Amino acid sequence: MLTGEAYASWCRYRKKVFQVHHVDEETGEIVNKPIKRAEFLAYFANRAIEQMKKRRPLNVVIVALADKMARTIWAILAHGCSYRSGYVSARPV
Repeated sequence: MLTGEAYASWCRYRKKVFQVHHVDEETGEIVNKPIKRAEFLAYFANRAIEQMKKRRPLNVVIVALADKMARTIWAILAHGCSYRSGYVSARPV
């Protein structure tokens, strides 16, 4: 059991690092990877792009990402608001 400064150090470390578990599609092995909080979103965004590149030709992936960026920019300019990471739009009723 950790006590004193060792426990405080462990708590600081725990707040900055996520432990990610997933199954590697190529090998079927379970991957346990510590990821810093700042790298968390980039890690999963890169995995999604890599998975898309496996299913589609590279030009299709490039156009899909360009289209997504263009729709985001249009929405920001059309509604006069700033970019909000993680925003999910709702269908109008």
